[in-house]
Amino acid sequence: MATPASQDVEQGAILWLPKHDEVMAKLAANGLDDAMAVMDITRWYETEDGEVFNIPKPADPKTYDHPIAVVSRPAGLSPQSPDLHRIHFVVLTSFGGRALTKYTHDANVWKDYLAIAPQRYHPLQAYPGYKPLTLQNEATMNRGVYAENFRVYSMDWRAAGVFVPTVTPRSEVLRLDTRSLMRLLVEIEHAVEYEPCEQFSG
Repeated sequence: MATPASQDVEQGAILWLPKHDEVMAKLAANGLDDAMAVMDITRWYETEDGEVFNIPKPADPKTYDHPIAVVSRPAGLSPQSPDLHRIHFVVLTSFGGRALTKYTHDANVWKDYLAIAPQRYHPLQAYPGYKPLTLQNEATMNRGVYAENFRVYSMDWRAAGVFVPTVTPRSEVLRLDTRSLMRLLVEIEHAVEYEPCEQFSG
């Protein structure tokens, strides 16, 4: 699987998160250790005195082998900083080809999944102002893909791959359009109080 070029790794880019073993192999090939592996950075903890802090945890095994949407590529503290290669992202899922309503009947969960066009039926689409997320340049995903807005992960992008949809293969890296990226960021902030920091520019 091809590794994306640095200039293609930015907010809104759609990449592929390989299987766990493949991620570890890519990290090793770049001379990186397990500390740069995929981490769940939305796990918040509260101490007895009310202090809230974040402790990243290894991602659940089910996170792997999915397309992902980059929500941040933080600027590093220096040109030598390992954070220059770190991205924050959300997972995209098709529920194994099932509709959202087949995956869960819980209406409180439906809002946690934002449909990407072309979509299957979304139970919230009857609400005023509802629009699925869309991609730049009229590109499309495979039908029935959703972006999770309730969990953010971190990884070294050199362990990611280029995502190629099976329905409409394209040579360039897919990206969410500006409207969709902004909406995704707003929904993530509401769900888990995550806000992207200053972005890498290089």
